[in-house]
Amino acid sequence: MGRKLITVFLIAWTLLVMPVTAFALDYDRVGSISVELKDRDGETPIQGAELSLYHVAKVSRNSEKNLSYNFTDAFEDCGFELDDPALSAKLDAFVKENSLSAQKLVTDAHGKVTFANLPLGLYFVKQTNTVAGYAPCTSFLVTV
Repeated sequence: MGRKLITVFLIAWTLLVMPVTAFALDYDRVGSISVELKDRDGETPIQGAELSLYHVAKVSRNSEKNLSYNFTDAFEDCGFELDDPALSAKLDAFVKENSLSAQKLVTDAHGKVTFANLPLGLYFVKQTNTVAGYAPCTSFLVTV
């Protein structure tokens, strides 16, 4: 009888606690962005490509407790809308015009870079050099 009571208690406790922990978001978490560049053959890595990473928007909770994105200080006066389909192209021009600083990494012998320990948010990735025999990769947006 004691074992059944303990089992029932543990099941009830798990059911009560689980929804709270399963849906809790930790806004202090960090993530990473990994990029791998390869030739059109899909096999040959592209070494020596410099990729620049710009933190465009931070994640926060709005008054309704929903996630929202707000431009970082570097982009707060850009005048763009985060849901603009042309945002990547506009950010490309904006970072050039304003000479914004970025975190820069160069692809290794395997064609890879990893930007680590990134706070949650929206990021813009742009290749900022050319590698002999290749055109720069297309700039893109990614969320962490």
